[in-house]
Amino acid sequence: MRISPRARRRLAAGTMVGAMAVAIPGVAVAATGSSILSGSTGTGGTTTHPGPIAGCTASTFSTAQGALESALAGRTTLLGTLQSHLSGAKDLSSANAAALGAILQAELGTIGGSSLSGLLATAQSATTCAQLVATARTMVTGFRVYALVAPQVRLTVGASRATALLAKAAAVEPKIQARITKAASTGKDVSGAQQAFSDLQAQIATATTDVAAVPVTQILAQVPSDYPADQSMLTTARTALANAVQAGRAARTDIQTIRQDLG
Repeated sequence: MRISPRARRRLAAGTMVGAMAVAIPGVAVAATGSSILSGSTGTGGTTTHPGPIAGCTASTFSTAQGALESALAGRTTLLGTLQSHLSGAKDLSSANAAALGAILQAELGTIGGSSLSGLLATAQSATTCAQLVATARTMVTGFRVYALVAPQVRLTVGASRATALLAKAAAVEPKIQARITKAASTGKDVSGAQQAFSDLQAQIATATTDVAAVPVTQILAQVPSDYPADQSMLTTARTALANAVQAGRAARTDIQTIRQDLG
C-alpha cells in the first residue's frame, strides 16, 4: 500500500517527539566552578592538586590572577549564552520566562553589592593572594553560575520544550493508528507497525512522566545560598529530563519502523 504525501507528512509528524534529542541541549550540565578554589580531589576526598587560586603563592600570583580573570570571563560568556537560549525559547510560560529573565538579570547585574564586571576589576587590581581568594570566593558562592543558574535555565527551557513536543506527539497518535488500521483493511501485514506503534505510545507516556518529574517551580525558587543542598534536586531533575530525551529517541525509532512497514 502506498501512503499519500499528506498521510506521510502526518505520520512523520510523530517524529517530533524524537526531536527532543536535539531540541533540549545541555541537559547534562555539570555543576562545575568551585574547583578554582578547592582544586581537584582524589578518591578519598582529599585535595590532591590545589586550584590555581587556593594554591596561590607569591611566585604563582600572576598565574592565579590570570586564572581568576579567565574564570570570571567564562561566567560572563556563559550568562550571555544562557540569555540567548532564553530568548530563543518558544514554549515557556510567561511566568517562567519572567522568572528566568529576572535570574539572569540579577546575575548580569549586582548581587550582594558585587557584580561580575566589578569582580573582574578587583581581580585585575589585586596585589595579594588573599585578595584573589576573596574575590574568587565571592564569584563562586555569590553567583553560582555553573552550579545553579545554568541548570535553572536549561532544565526549565528543556522541560517546557519537551512538554510541548510530547503534547503534539500525543495528538498525532490517533492519526497513526488510523493509517495502520486502513492499511490492515487492504490485507497488508501491519503486525510490525502495530507493535512499533504500541511501543511508541509507551515511550511517549514514559517521557511525559519523566518530564512531569522535573520540579520547575522549585528549581526556579533556588538561590545561590541554597548550594549545596539543592544539588540533589537538580541532579534528579537532569536525570529525569535525560530519560525523557532517551524515550524520545526510542519513539523516533518506532516511527521509522512504522513508516518502513507501511511502505
